[in-house]
Amino acid sequence: MAEVLAAEGWVKAGSVGAYLRETLPDSYIVVADPRIYGHRTAAAVVGRSGLFVIQAADEPDGDGEDASGAILHPNVMREAVARFLRDEFPRLRPPVAVLEAVRDWAAEPVSWQVAEPAARSGEPLAEVVLDEDRAMDELAGTHGLEDDGVREQLGLGLRDRQLTASQTTRKPFVFRSGGAFRTGASVRTVRDAVAHMDRVPQDGIQYLRDGTLAEWLEEEGSLHLAALARDVVRQPKGDMRAALEEFLIGTGLVDRPQLTTKPARVDLGFILQGQKASRLLVFGKGQGRGHLFGEVAGRDSWLRVEPRTFDGAPAEVVVTAETGGLSIGPAPHLSNVVVKSSASSEPAAVPVTLRVVAEPPKLIQFLVRPLTGFLLGAILGAGEGLLWQVAGLIRADVRSGIWMAALALIWGLAGGLRGLRQPPAWPTRYALARWAGKVAAWSVGLGALAAIIVLAWRLGLGGGLDLPGLTLAAAAATGAAFGIAPATLDELAHSRHARNQEYVHGRRSGRRRALLWGGALVLLLVALLAPRVIATTLNRSEIQAAVQTGQGWVEAQIEELGDAMDRLWDQLQMRYYGQPAGGTADPTEPSIKLPKVLGGN
Repeated sequence: MAEVLAAEGWVKAGSVGAYLRETLPDSYIVVADPRIYGHRTAAAVVGRSGLFVIQAADEPDGDGEDASGAILHPNVMREAVARFLRDEFPRLRPPVAVLEAVRDWAAEPVSWQVAEPAARSGEPLAEVVLDEDRAMDELAGTHGLEDDGVREQLGLGLRDRQLTASQTTRKPFVFRSGGAFRTGASVRTVRDAVAHMDRVPQDGIQYLRDGTLAEWLEEEGSLHLAALARDVVRQPKGDMRAALEEFLIGTGLVDRPQLTTKPARVDLGFILQGQKASRLLVFGKGQGRGHLFGEVAGRDSWLRVEPRTFDGAPAEVVVTAETGGLSIGPAPHLSNVVVKSSASSEPAAVPVTLRVVAEPPKLIQFLVRPLTGFLLGAILGAGEGLLWQVAGLIRADVRSGIWMAALALIWGLAGGLRGLRQPPAWPTRYALARWAGKVAAWSVGLGALAAIIVLAWRLGLGGGLDLPGLTLAAAAATGAAFGIAPATLDELAHSRHARNQEYVHGRRSGRRRALLWGGALVLLLVALLAPRVIATTLNRSEIQAAVQTGQGWVEAQIEELGDAMDRLWDQLQMRYYGQPAGGTADPTEPSIKLPKVLGGN
């Protein structure tokens, strides 16, 4: 027995629909008395491979009386079906057959025979439908009806969608806004009504809430949209804007909004067992139309998400992992934040990753990690000293070792401090890689910025200022030396946040971000324009003279410091080996005197 869907609410006794229900297999869907693009017909059958439209001239009404109507030409009916499919099921391209049936009054129980096409005249209607459906399957190939769910939706559409999206209604629907002279927009198709509500959401909310939109849709024959309009209002939602969006999406005439997540993956890093960590997840709306709303939840019990719902974009939720019940091990724990939103009919998943570790021994925390950080920092600092030598900031002689040692010491102390403050959960390799990467990024960035500033000075922003001996390479090397400071400070801040279990990673104040970028811009402008401002108040020759004097003083102090180091080395050689490093002792050699810059007389 076939499944029957009655457009009038019931199936008339003796009708084509009642006959087909009893004679077709249960894999067929029979729609009794459908109206297809304004044309009433006796029945429609959704087969396994095609769609059959059946007209009957002597179809009885509910009282058994003849309710015959005009029999349309098969081409007219095919065109009506094509328009219906284009409006309501644009992806379906099933073969369509139009049959005319007559009742066999002599048969008992009631039977129907084919009248048209003439080649099958007099044959039982059900047998012709089955034969033609098998033939369509052999010839049509892919037709869109292979899926039982699609066939069910087509049958429901033929029953409920007596008014299609582009079909003109008998009376217009008038909105309170829009239209010529602001007298209210008047629409005569469902498509135009949906487009207006999408442009003017307040109109859609008003007429959904008071029920007038549902009444108009029902009167015009769009029964499924009338039911949808009532249903979205009854469902509990925080905002009627969400109810309107659900209705608009349900019509199939608008695109869904696009959901973006930042970050795309939630990496909670390394966490000590028994502690927790939180990360901010931001939902945004991509390009295009629509109102974004939905629900979020953690897939596993150890993953908590607050708040559980969002309405509008951007929306912030906090993802928190509780590690009390998770095992310690090298393999990461994986889960998902499940997002059910207006952007998709299926839930979306945001991957979540974390690693649970044991607390390391105190020896590792307070000795090994600081020492390792110091060694790495010293190596990087020595490399920066070599860069200074290549760029010409220091001469390639014995005294250059003083600068290299100083840079190695400063960078090593920064690395040791970072290692001492390293969060206990972070493995040493991971923490060193983070810090070294930031040092490299900051050094490259500051070095490039310093070179750009010097180049800008020379091109005129600095009033044509040209510092003697300051090449672009020297400026870049100088700027790179300062990369250690912001990189280390940033890592110390991250370490402090990682120790605080209540801190939500990823949450940044908009005001703080604006202040940081504003301050950086001001400093850049000062660096670029300060020489020109100074040049307008002082003579350029005076500036050049002052620069040369300062440069000469610095070089003199450096040379005097080098000489003092040489004399110290000679005196040590005399004390322990009886002669200076370079030959015989000179009793007239003065004692060591430090340069004034280091506190000498």
